Amino acid sequence: MSACLRSWAVLFAALFVPLAAGAHQQSISTSEIIVRGDRVEVQVHFATADLASLLPIGSQGPLTQAEIDRALPALVRLTLEGLSIASREGPCARENEARAGPDGPDGLLVEGAFRCPATPDLLRVRVRFIDTLAAGHTHLASITLATSSTSSPATTTSRSSSGCCSWAAASRSWCRS
Repeated sequence: MSACLRSWAVLFAALFVPLAAGAHQQSISTSEIIVRGDRVEVQVHFATADLASLLPIGSQGPLTQAEIDRALPALVRLTLEGLSIASREGPCARENEARAGPDGPDGLLVEGAFRCPATPDLLRVRVRFIDTLAAGHTHLASITLATSSTSSPATTTSRSSSGCCSWAAASRSWCRS
């Protein structure tokens, strides 16, 4: 493993370990994006407080599944429709099915999937919902591409002029979009 890749892996782990160990920190959201053939599965995690002013959900205490189900159309518009995923072959279409549920005592998990024209070896992800969240909000993503029987997480981030975050991940390498 190269020194550069090792440094990025340590930084990435340092950012995610505190999130997994404790409660959701306001102003940080995360996503796990996993490629399985031509299907891209997405899980997006938010602190409830980050979404309370944007959606018909409470900001105090754990959300009930009934509250989340009532807000699901708005959650999908904000989160999954706020992602743009593409491979070398072109855009990956979002599948209609989506679900959401509580994520710990103060969090929310939104899950969905996208279908690419072919199994991607490169994935570009734009996170447009970052612009609707509070100033200073940070979104961290883990992208795992499967090539033959090997999975390789690779992420990097940059800001475009519009404020959207973009990532590119290629099998076994770190790329800057």
